[in-house]
Amino acid sequence: MKNCVDKFDILGIIGWGTYGQVYKAQDKDTGELVALKKFLLDDKEEGFPITAIREIKILRQLNHQNVIHMREIKDKGAIYLVLEYMDYDLKRDIKSSNILLNNRGQVKLADFGLARSYNSEESRPYTNKVITLHYRPPELLLGEEHYTPSIDIWSCGCILGELFTKKPIFQAYLEVDQLNLISQLCGSPCPAVWPDVIKLPYFNTMKPKKQYPRCLHKVFSFVPLAALDLLDHMLILDPNKRCTSKFVPSLSFSFCLPLPLPTMAN
Repeated sequence: MKNCVDKFDILGIIGWGTYGQVYKAQDKDTGELVALKKFLLDDKEEGFPITAIREIKILRQLNHQNVIHMREIKDKGAIYLVLEYMDYDLKRDIKSSNILLNNRGQVKLADFGLARSYNSEESRPYTNKVITLHYRPPELLLGEEHYTPSIDIWSCGCILGELFTKKPIFQAYLEVDQLNLISQLCGSPCPAVWPDVIKLPYFNTMKPKKQYPRCLHKVFSFVPLAALDLLDHMLILDPNKRCTSKFVPSLSFSFCLPLPLPTMAN
């Protein structure tokens, strides 16, 4: 590793996955901390991973205070992304481990390997095998391929619930069991609450055998009403009725969060 990216001192490994590894590093010239994301090329015949290409493309296009910033790309026998360093771990793959927090209280999204550009005027199918199972919305579980950014709203709703329960609110390991857990909290998917659900490929084979009523308000009765209102709008079964990111700021909860604490020790 020392000879690969000469500009940085490697301080340790802070993450890893199917893509490769992420290192905490320090710029030798400026002393700035960065994250070096190294992509593994296990099969040279297959070339550069498509997820890496997508992530680089998305990060080049995005410039937002809550999205991780890509400084540069290094190619020294392997491909490295030089990313801004975030101190703590708390889009087709929004989950708690992809939300980063620094010691100034700033929150940023990271890991865009599964992200895709989206055009609402362009109707095209996408794979439904995206998003970590615990955060996957019901339309993907039922086989939807023409989905919208509402899938990410569902994932954010799962994270909001997790902030209060301290664990994933839908924690199954099989898709059919995941849909069953969702049904027990949000009600069973049926035409009465989700008219288009009967058109989905797996509806007849995966629909819960029992009709569950929606009990989200009862289960989360211990959370502040403003947060419960937001959670209720995010975890709507029908993606066409689910709230949008433009709607969220209009809810009082987004304005009553406490300010970040003073700088925390590393």
